[in-house]
Amino acid sequence: MAEIKYYSKVINGRISEGVSLSIRDVIQQSEGKNLVITIKEQGKRRSDRQNAFYWGVVIPAVKGLFEAAGTTCTPEDVHCYLKEHVGGMMKIIFLPDGSRRAIVESSTKLTTAEWESYITKIRAWGAQGGLVIPEPHENIEPPDWVSEVLQGQPLRDMRG
Repeated sequence: MAEIKYYSKVINGRISEGVSLSIRDVIQQSEGKNLVITIKEQGKRRSDRQNAFYWGVVIPAVKGLFEAAGTTCTPEDVHCYLKEHVGGMMKIIFLPDGSRRAIVESSTKLTTAEWESYITKIRAWGAQGGLVIPEPHENIEPPDWVSEVLQGQPLRDMRG
């Protein structure tokens, strides 16, 4: 069975009726099986500032690294690559015919802490190729290839 996540606010010691019924149905369908049930507080989703830094600094920097190596790609290509190969955001789904497929998960549900962990992984991965991805508060000189990729367009200050 694939992992199932339910989201509900607790009010007066109870979760929403719809979520409660869905959980009950899954438990009934799992008769005789051992289940792992985890309850945790839902963290805040990544912030708009984190998202702006990612798309405005991290993605262009990594895209430049790919382009410096001779690969033409879109920001979305870079995003998909990073999620799959650096962030490990993969899961296995079971299709109706019984076959399995690996799919890349969305990054939109990452909490702010999970997002920072993802960016840290990207920094470590990029450093192996000589890429320095700054912290949002850092002011560093970009490598020469950045100006070539941007073709004279100024870097935006994402520190707000």
